[in-house]
Amino acid sequence: MVKKLKHDSLVKIIMNDPVAAQEFLEYYLLNDFKNLVDLSKITVEQESYIEESLNKKYSNITYKISTNNKEEAFVYVLVEAQSTIDYWTALRLWKYTLLLCERHKQGKDKLLLVYNLVIYNGKEIYNAPRNLWSLFTDSVMAEK
Repeated sequence: MVKKLKHDSLVKIIMNDPVAAQEFLEYYLLNDFKNLVDLSKITVEQESYIEESLNKKYSNITYKISTNNKEEAFVYVLVEAQSTIDYWTALRLWKYTLLLCERHKQGKDKLLLVYNLVIYNGKEIYNAPRNLWSLFTDSVMAEK
């Protein structure tokens, strides 16, 4: 009998394939970002930034890619395995982004570009805040 793969395992198997990863990113990344990067050489970062308590609800994968000016950049993909909307996803993405930047800042005078991509599979329209500033009571002042 074939054992059922966990959501995280299935996503990681598929997304670790270079051809699948390139096609996925070609489809989902914004054109502005795609114009800055070379998707022909994708490396999968092995470290996960998801908290242990959230491993059953989310799967993540981080791709390291090169920009057109030969610098590194990252695409952080978060796949939601639940059908309900999580209001705090934007905050969690900032946390993961900061952890990723912290890990890769040594010897650099600028942070590397990080593109966050969330794949949501719920039936409802995704209506949670899409940026950190929207989570504050005064989003305009928070962004300043």
